[in-house]
Order: sequence, then structure tokens, then C-alpha cells
Amino acid sequence: MDKNVVDNINPWDCFPIITREKVRWRDLDSYGHINNSVYFNYFEQGRIAYFEKIPELLKVLEKKGGTSDFVTILIKTEAQFKSQGYLNDKLVIAI
Repeated sequence: MDKNVVDNINPWDCFPIITREKVRWRDLDSYGHINNSVYFNYFEQGRIAYFEKIPELLKVLEKKGGTSDFVTILIKTEAQFKSQGYLNDKLVIAI
């Protein structure tokens, strides 16, 4: 395979739901990198983007007058930290 073709592939192209976040000052800990717990807030943003993209779900929500009658339960969440994030980093959340 041509190396140039591989280099031009966007790793996010295979994910149907993509949202982007910029690291804010409030996301940082005293060492200047993203606090471990904040990553779960980013995950939440990804889940919200996912729910917004589901047409059937949106129809149910509209029929019930909004999200007040809709309940989701998050059973388990975990993270494996590969590297640190810093102020103004641009993050991609892909599902």
C-alpha cells in the first residue's frame, strides 16, 4: 500500500459520532494537567452528542415534551490514561 495514502487517513473517520472539546482552566489540577476526574466529563459530552444523533430517540423525547421523562443509567465507566492533557489542548471525543 502507498505510504502517502496511509498517512492521509484520519483516525476519526471510522467513528459516526465526533465532538471536540478545548481544555479549560477549570479542567486542570494543581500540576497544570487535566484532572483525572474531568475526563469523565468529556465522556459525558460524547454521550450527549450520541443521544442527539439518534433519530428515534429524538422523536420519543419530542413526543414526551423534552428530556424530563427520559432516563439513562450509566452502569460502569473506566479510563486508561495514556498521556497528560494541558490547557488549550484540543480533544476529540469519538464514539
